[in-house]
Amino acid sequence: MNNIWIQSHVLSGLNKEWEKFLHLGIKKNVSKGTILESLNADTFGYLYKGQLSLSSVSWEGKARVVFYLEDGCICLENKLFHQYSDIYLPEFVATKDCILYFFPKELLTSVEFAKENPELMLSIIRSEAIKAGAFYVQLSEKAAMDSIALIARFLMRQYLKVNKTTFNLGFSQTELSLMLNIHRNTLCRNIRELREAGIIGKCTKNCLEIIDLQRLEELAKI
Repeated sequence: MNNIWIQSHVLSGLNKEWEKFLHLGIKKNVSKGTILESLNADTFGYLYKGQLSLSSVSWEGKARVVFYLEDGCICLENKLFHQYSDIYLPEFVATKDCILYFFPKELLTSVEFAKENPELMLSIIRSEAIKAGAFYVQLSEKAAMDSIALIARFLMRQYLKVNKTTFNLGFSQTELSLMLNIHRNTLCRNIRELREAGIIGKCTKNCLEIIDLQRLEELAKI
């Protein structure tokens, strides 16, 4: 299984090459809960430390988390190159206290800067491809799998990252429902079914217990 499969909802360390050029950016401490769209319209960011969610927000205000970004990722670059409709808009939110560096958009459009720093441009191309791939995986899974299989696959991803059957899940049930685009009532019912079947034990933000790994893997349709 490749890293894109494992990390289709949580991406980290995609653009570490940019840390050599932090002196070109402006450092900002961003508090948990801050919506980044309101900051620095003509810049893009580098998430040095913390966590951001990228959500698709409808005109009705309904949000679906597309994925989370953690340390070492470029962010806010999408708004510099893509014109979004008024129906669905991207929204970056700090889900933890963050340290970000903001760079002028000209760094991504300057031919001279690209020639002088090809490793940075390759880093951007690679990370954009990974983000697109992660989004495609989510769309494919949503179309092909029922809700309990989606939940099982997500829990298997988290297991594969830590290789432990008891660990800190890191996401509340509300966050999971937004991320998997499943109604919260459906998510709660499916988690209860997994518990009653003896496949998982605790399933909270701070603790996930996998009791029957083989059956969870079967449900995840790996």
